[in-house]
Amino acid sequence: MRVLVIGGSGLVGRPTASELVRRGHTVAVLTRRGAGGPPGAESFTGDVTTGAGVAAALDGVECVVDCGNVVTMSRKAAVGYFTTTTRRLGELGKAAGVRHHVVLGIPDVAGPRPERLTDLARQLVAHRGERRTVVGLRLPGRTPHAMRDGGQLPGPDALLRGPTFADWLLA
Repeated sequence: MRVLVIGGSGLVGRPTASELVRRGHTVAVLTRRGAGGPPGAESFTGDVTTGAGVAAALDGVECVVDCGNVVTMSRKAAVGYFTTTTRRLGELGKAAGVRHHVVLGIPDVAGPRPERLTDLARQLVAHRGERRTVVGLRLPGRTPHAMRDGGQLPGPDALLRGPTFADWLLA
């Protein structure tokens, strides 16, 4: 499958792209610099906030994995960024015939409904029948506080689609 990793040179995007390459997928990465992706991945220069270069990178792509991020302490700026970029990738992806769009989130997960990451980890452990304890930690400081505030979740007008995490576990 041809997969485009948004932010494929970043902290989450590069290892994601590397794993996709390792599993035999045809991988492209979209970064603002057009470099920094893992070996074996094609690189594209683009910016999801403006849309520059995105359409060219989507050519022939079946799946987009969005690892894009914005560094901000402002909830308004974070919501604006993620709302704009997710909408833009959805629209451009639909026009390009992209079948799957995966959005990664760190503190919380936005699927058909917002869910706490610790709750999802507990569900996964229970589903596997493992005896493990999952502990949610509250980290001090401004950045963790901004993440806890939900600034990285989509806004109220976002279209959230399934399956839910529980549905995915059963599949």
